[in-house]
Amino acid sequence: MPAPSPTMRTLDEIISFQGRTRPDEIAAIAIGHPELTFRDIAERSSEFTAALRSHGVGPTDRVALLLPMGRDAGIAITLTMAAAAAAPLDPAAPPSVLAAIGERLRPCLAIVPPGQESLAAPLGCPVVALQPGLRLARGAAVPPVGMPGPDDVGTITATSGSTGLPRFVPRHHAQYFDVQPLVARHHALHPGARLLSATQPHHILGAAAFVKAVAAGACTVFAGSTAPAEVVAAIRHGRPTMGSIAPSRWEALLAAAADGPPVPRFERLISTAAPFPSDSARAVSALFGAPLHRDYGLTEALCLAFAGPDDEEHGVPRYRPMVPGSVSIAGPGGERLPPGEEGEIVARGPNVFHGYIGGDGSEFFPGGWFRTGDLGVMADDGSFIITGRLKHLINRGGEKISPAAIEQALLSHPEIIGAAVLPVAHPTLGEDLEGVVVVRPGATIPPRVIRRWLLDRIPASHVPRAFSFRDSLPLTTAGKVDRSALVAELTVRSTR
Repeated sequence: MPAPSPTMRTLDEIISFQGRTRPDEIAAIAIGHPELTFRDIAERSSEFTAALRSHGVGPTDRVALLLPMGRDAGIAITLTMAAAAAAPLDPAAPPSVLAAIGERLRPCLAIVPPGQESLAAPLGCPVVALQPGLRLARGAAVPPVGMPGPDDVGTITATSGSTGLPRFVPRHHAQYFDVQPLVARHHALHPGARLLSATQPHHILGAAAFVKAVAAGACTVFAGSTAPAEVVAAIRHGRPTMGSIAPSRWEALLAAAADGPPVPRFERLISTAAPFPSDSARAVSALFGAPLHRDYGLTEALCLAFAGPDDEEHGVPRYRPMVPGSVSIAGPGGERLPPGEEGEIVARGPNVFHGYIGGDGSEFFPGGWFRTGDLGVMADDGSFIITGRLKHLINRGGEKISPAAIEQALLSHPEIIGAAVLPVAHPTLGEDLEGVVVVRPGATIPPRVIRRWLLDRIPASHVPRAFSFRDSLPLTTAGKVDRSALVAELTVRSTR
């Protein structure tokens, strides 16, 4: 079967192409739903576009989607993107947050589940329900004409892990499809492959999953929620060959898959760039029968770099830019730093966004280099390691300490499966370090043993002054450690 031509740079073109060239191949699988072919998706896309146009939605207008995780949300985002700018939002967001988002995004329509039209009331726009079969009721507006072009916005997603009102990231069609062949090759996506979609749809990984699979002519296996048991059930039902989720989500699948029949073997496992205990990573790879690869990307710069199973040094992944020359290391003023010097990771290129909605441009250094907020060190060959996050630096008596290397050293201990290093107030130093640790069930590690372990691996000034133990670490909906929640707990404890 032919692949989409490189000149196809919009989702509408690609959906039409797949519907013509592989009409009977399966495009979507989910428990409790009939399988859908690429012909079905192409037909639904034409109907969806006509319905949106009947509500007055033009190719550059914004459509909010407040839908629960699952097949219908993933496909509805893609069908909306083919016709307009799709803005998936968290349906659990408080009304006050949705009202503020409505002021910022000004959507012209909101799509919600049947009978939940009041959910979108704070957005201040007309509302239509997504009916069974992925269909929308028709409106009475004079239909606008035209379809989105390569430089028009396809999706608008919120940055994850933000406090207060998140910043919104527009991604143009060209930013998806100009690098699609590179992404498909790294992710082992091709006709006949099956992608596991197991992330909330208002996060970029969830919003882009079906888009990415359709562009590659691959099938998508949708999980109904992020609950480990449901994800494992989806894996057994749909037999995906590739999955890309956060390390904490992969780890959670280990216990969920212990009961019941064996899980199918994958062709490629992708983990995001968060720390991953080595023992757990090996266990995940063994369970699903495939090597584990790492992706480094952000909502603003999707699929920016990757690390293969052998691209590690002492358990630290070494990343290679997806597009050569698209990643560099910068000093505080934006100056490029030579190999071996730590600085901020910056990026520019075809898969990097053009700026936040309503932003002032401060997210870029001169020359169009996006400031990722991550710290790293580059090697002579253009590969790099991630050494921390700027906003997580802890100022201990004037020394700026990154928690990332400390957490990596903690996770290298065979009995530690979770770790976070956080700032705590200190009367003379200003800030000091405390380690929050999760050990394997049944294990006990005295703090003195942890200190001794760390002293063999990191500077003495970087060893936390105290350790606390938890059964698990709180996570954001994106699967990242919720540092804000942990800091709040430590603050409350210190004031008692």
